Amino acid sequence: MKNYSINQQKKQKFKICIILMVFFGSILLSYGQATNASIKGVVKDLSGEPLMGASIIVKNNATGFTSGSISNEEGNYKIQQLPLGGPYTVTAQYLGYQERFQEGFTLNLSDVITIDFVLQESATALDEVIVSSNNLSKRIQQIGASTKIGADQIKNLPTEGRNFTRLTSLSPLQGGGDINL
Repeated sequence: MKNYSINQQKKQKFKICIILMVFFGSILLSYGQATNASIKGVVKDLSGEPLMGASIIVKNNATGFTSGSISNEEGNYKIQQLPLGGPYTVTAQYLGYQERFQEGFTLNLSDVITIDFVLQESATALDEVIVSSNNLSKRIQQIGASTKIGADQIKNLPTEGRNFTRLTSLSPLQGGGDINL
């Protein structure tokens, strides 16, 4: 009897091992569906200082697919899981700097292309902005059908037990019976 329970435990452990192997194997196979093509790089100014918050836009000129990222505090960016093919155009933008782009890149399976940018300051003058408005209106524009129930209607409404849910019967949107708005 003791021998039987040891064999049964071994069989049970074997089944658990098989189940875990199938599970982890399926996880590895699921990664096979990804393209793993990516574009990365660094955005700096002329003095070599990294530009944090620079916008990087990647566009596939053939399909129109567009994706983007923002550089981190070291000026690094990475755009992953890009569709294969090309040609791609990569554009870097930063406020107060000239926009730069590089084009003609083709992505193949598992490619990691490094594209660095050095942006030059641009001389731009900011014009004044004048903000003006009219007096605020107390009326709120509403979209859709609505019914206004005034104080006089509420006072003269013959409701049982003064139940406020009966006020919905004043609306032309109300069907018969229960609350149905």
